[in-house]
Amino acid sequence: MSKRMLRRQGVRLSVALVSLVAATAAWSPTAAATETAAPPGGGTAATSIEAPPHTAAAVRALAAKTAVHDVRVLAERAHPGGFVQASVDAKTGDVTVFWHGELPGDVRAKAAGGIEFVQVPYSLDTLRAEAKRISAEYPQVVSAGPSADYRGLDVRVDETKAGEKAITGTVPVRVVPAKGGFVPLRRDADGMPYSGGTLIINHDTGDLCSTGFSVTLQPAGNEGITTAAHCEGPGPTNAWGDPYRNQIYGYQSRRDYITDGMLLVGAGKDYGPVVYNGGWQSGSGYWVEDWYDPLVGEYACDSGGLSGEVCDNVVVQTDTYIDGRGPGYITESYHFHTYGSAGPGDSGGASYTFGSFGVIASGTIVAGLLESAMGCSPDAYPDPARPCYSVVFHTNIEGMAQALTMTPQTR
Repeated sequence: MSKRMLRRQGVRLSVALVSLVAATAAWSPTAAATETAAPPGGGTAATSIEAPPHTAAAVRALAAKTAVHDVRVLAERAHPGGFVQASVDAKTGDVTVFWHGELPGDVRAKAAGGIEFVQVPYSLDTLRAEAKRISAEYPQVVSAGPSADYRGLDVRVDETKAGEKAITGTVPVRVVPAKGGFVPLRRDADGMPYSGGTLIINHDTGDLCSTGFSVTLQPAGNEGITTAAHCEGPGPTNAWGDPYRNQIYGYQSRRDYITDGMLLVGAGKDYGPVVYNGGWQSGSGYWVEDWYDPLVGEYACDSGGLSGEVCDNVVVQTDTYIDGRGPGYITESYHFHTYGSAGPGDSGGASYTFGSFGVIASGTIVAGLLESAMGCSPDAYPDPARPCYSVVFHTNIEGMAQALTMTPQTR
């Protein structure tokens, strides 16, 4: 794959969470030309592909994730339903694997190398099913997912919706108060082969969103790129492209509302295993080297079209649902900086962790928690009125891949 100039941009979903889709009123090519550089012409691919930062913490996290992957593969092959989930201590690299039922000897043998096994009373299927039901059934529920110890559910409840029926479940439920719900969330002028983390505009409606990861569709083998299903437009062509409307990146194709995933495809279009890094007008990116869901305790990056790349987002909850959509994961970033990681226009954008020579695709940006609203990154599109959110919900890459019958591209 040749080196390519990467530029990025995309916002619209309206629920108790905050959707990260936007209309063109929130983004102006004229303003962009005044505040930054003049709008590019036909769009160019990235000038450079960078190596990810190899900090000690990143190396430990990758080793921990590899160990968990080995246990999970063994469990799926020989002990279905036993593996529940895992968490990692980002400082030490120690891993906790949560296991349902009696721990088999071949799995116990994996305990060496910093892995601790903890038995829990419920399978992952049970926890996910109950989280999905509760998130869809109760209007006051903002999100529902397993607690950090995987012995029950943590259910975030909107305190402004008083008087709703009490939440009951077949597993223990801990209510976490919230002041409002999540709202759905849009990089600038990409060129073929198109990359993830790019700002896109619907040529019919003017809505702005972001791309996630390039994929290969099964069984046909043609290519496409992901975005969020809640970005879906009702226009006659539903063509998506750069916000300057110079070119079309793809047309709406397969979509799945449960995982909030949608594919953009187009005859003659070329997509590559790269995701943008840096600010909202960055010309560089990372290779995508692998794809799988993140673990509690991992540090993840968001890469949306208007916010650019924001890292140091801690995964605090997995296997979570909002309004019956998921499974996904929630990240928090306010521990590390005074700005949010994603905002309007970033919906569908990429979320990833660091690998050995590139990034590991983890999921896509869906929505921000209303009460976590704050300013945006210094490297975001320069709009002081645009909010960003430090608590963000993402859907899992593995769930999207299965639902959309596609495989994320890797180098």
